[in-house]
Amino acid sequence: MISTRISFRLTAIRIIAGCRRSSEWYSLDHSCLKTAVNGVIFRDDLGQFTAFRELLLGYYPDKVWKRRIAEQLHEYSATLQVNYARCMARKDTVAAEICRIQGLRSAMELYFLLRRTYPPYYKWTYQALTELEGSRSDPLMQDFQGNPARPLTGNRLDAQGEFSGKIQELADTRCDLGAWEGTKYHPNRPNFKDRIISLAEEIASEIADMLIVSGLTDIRSSYLETYVNTLI
Repeated sequence: MISTRISFRLTAIRIIAGCRRSSEWYSLDHSCLKTAVNGVIFRDDLGQFTAFRELLLGYYPDKVWKRRIAEQLHEYSATLQVNYARCMARKDTVAAEICRIQGLRSAMELYFLLRRTYPPYYKWTYQALTELEGSRSDPLMQDFQGNPARPLTGNRLDAQGEFSGKIQELADTRCDLGAWEGTKYHPNRPNFKDRIISLAEEIASEIADMLIVSGLTDIRSSYLETYVNTLI
């Protein structure tokens, strides 16, 4: 089984190295790519695997990168900024919990995408995020420090551990029907009595800052669906 997985992943890398079509990149998940670039090459006489790995270390082609960001922005916005509140307003906590978890996953994927870093397998993603956040090897922090004039609110990117702290709180916070007593869903009036709603907006605001620092937009909006069409 292990040899089959390794063979599959190496075959996928060969396909990318050979044709470099966007469709081939889309067919691979983040953790597969992380596995391919992780560790040390002890011997590669022909240099082929090293060449494949150098290609992958260069990260996604720009078109693929932006498309994946757009997909996760839409997923986050749809689940946590729209559908979670709709579910809570009708007291459907099962559907609301699904929205919370899917939004949580999208937020972490966006964090790695905007730092041009492949995340590991899902059970290690949060730990890898905490290690990357605010570190000297964090490419987004390096870009921010090299471009201090970029319009960030409160320079939150300089606060180590703030993003991961909000992710942890979102993971620990459960649906609160009491916050929705007598409250109906309204697309333009978030129910900030619900802590999950507040956290969703705080996380979205930080993601908006990351988009600005990455040079993907000069418009600041915490409603992440705003950016989708400009990236595709």
